[in-house]
Amino acid sequence: MGAMLNFKTIIARSPIVFTIGVAGDSGSGKTTFTHAIREIFGPELVTTITLDDYHKYDRKERRQLDITPLHPDANNLAQLESDITDLKSGRPILKPVYNHSTGRF
Repeated sequence: MGAMLNFKTIIARSPIVFTIGVAGDSGSGKTTFTHAIREIFGPELVTTITLDDYHKYDRKERRQLDITPLHPDANNLAQLESDITDLKSGRPILKPVYNHSTGRF
């Protein structure tokens, strides 16, 4: 019997793009978990997209509007949906990057 393929090899050879959503409160371990997945499978197979990158407003603007990032209106969910659709179809995206240190994009 031939050598059995491991899960990483099966995923790497698959023509399918898999999407895994990870949700939770701030500080619940989402980043730690997704970093672990990327460490296991490698950066050539796993990329991470954080919802923070899809905020509509920077920290100063949210303060002025008196909303938090948890408010649906504070996030560009349509752009996130479009970007995920493009990625699953093998198309590249150009997305914003939110900087937590500065509170700006």
